[in-house]
Amino acid sequence: LLQRLRCSRITGRLFLCAMVPIALYVAISDLTPDALLTFIMLNVVSICINNDFLRRPVVFGALIGILGFLTYIAKAYGFYLFILFSAGMLVIHWISAQPVERRRLRIFAGVMIVVFCIASVSWMAALHWKYNRWMLSAAGSYTYALNGPQGDSFNVDSNGGLMSPPHAAATSVWEDPTYIASIPWSPFESRANFAHQIRLIKRNISRIVGIMLEFSLLSPALIGVILLLALGILNIAPPRRRMLQIMFLAMIASGLGYIPIVVLLRHLGLVNVLLLAMTALIFDSIVRSDQKILSRPGIFCAAVFILLSFAIKPLDSIRYTYDGQKDAAIEQQRIIAALPQLRGASLASNSNWHVTLNFAFRIGMRYFGQTKTSDEKGIINEVSKFPIAYFMYWAPMREELPFKFYGAEPIATGSVKSGAFGIYSSQKNSK
Repeated sequence: LLQRLRCSRITGRLFLCAMVPIALYVAISDLTPDALLTFIMLNVVSICINNDFLRRPVVFGALIGILGFLTYIAKAYGFYLFILFSAGMLVIHWISAQPVERRRLRIFAGVMIVVFCIASVSWMAALHWKYNRWMLSAAGSYTYALNGPQGDSFNVDSNGGLMSPPHAAATSVWEDPTYIASIPWSPFESRANFAHQIRLIKRNISRIVGIMLEFSLLSPALIGVILLLALGILNIAPPRRRMLQIMFLAMIASGLGYIPIVVLLRHLGLVNVLLLAMTALIFDSIVRSDQKILSRPGIFCAAVFILLSFAIKPLDSIRYTYDGQKDAAIEQQRIIAALPQLRGASLASNSNWHVTLNFAFRIGMRYFGQTKTSDEKGIINEVSKFPIAYFMYWAPMREELPFKFYGAEPIATGSVKSGAFGIYSSQKNSK
């Protein structure tokens, strides 16, 4: 992307250094779907950032159409993101294009739309064949329902109860949320629902502001400068203004769709990278300016200051993630070494849904979720309805673990930051 921005080698190296902590954080965290979407969209933005693609409109139109389809495959929101971005990008290029370029732009747009539509409709047809209904994806509708007025009543993480994974190779029910029962809602059904939607929007806008400040404390100032440059209020070379406009469009589009539902840090990964890239472009323009806005020491200090503002949060997150996962990873390795029979077996728990899911995923177990009840009799009654071989009982401390469960002692015990656990064999299902 920095090469497509035509930044100097020094600027490119400086701002690649700022990307190292971000890349490391993504590598050790569980942001895979959103990281994949970010990677694909960065390639789309890199190709469309200037008008070089108009030299071969058919080839690049097909390429962007395929990449657009891959954004949809990576995450359902990618479908809307690509449509919104590509429409805005075409308008931006059309405004500054010459007559010959506009003809090539029409060819490019036509090929892109045809390829994207054919590929996307093929995928939708496959979904229709499997689920017997037309849809883009089930994840979006379930997440929207989950954040509705009655979302807590069927939340798989807390109140959903035990659920069978959708197929034999699935780690949990989350691998295909199509089968999870939910309560649909609309903000226009009642005044209470409309008020709930307004609260969601307010909450999510507040979250975006907070996450942007976590990316960099300079984010508000940087976004303000970018907006002034993109609108032409501040002076910058026209080609670079167009680059800023396209990246700013992609940044807005990538976060816009989450505002009515829920906003998490992982949703704004593309925003973070594009904000860093736009900062690099502005910094490079200042360095190359004939007006000598900053001296060499000033340029160096500004570069270090900006880099640190983007690196502090990822570095702190790496430390936090490492500390949080280190104990769990050690316990997982110890248990799987002592109990290799756990691989491929089924598991349930009484609490700590996310920690247990991570445990099951890394060991290779099928996780049926956590029980609705917490007493031994209720748990055994609930577990008996499913082919569950092992149960992970969580307690604040080791001393509070039951000495016997299912009439037997635990086959393994351990503790992590979130509590102590004992793994018990279900006599009914482990014979």
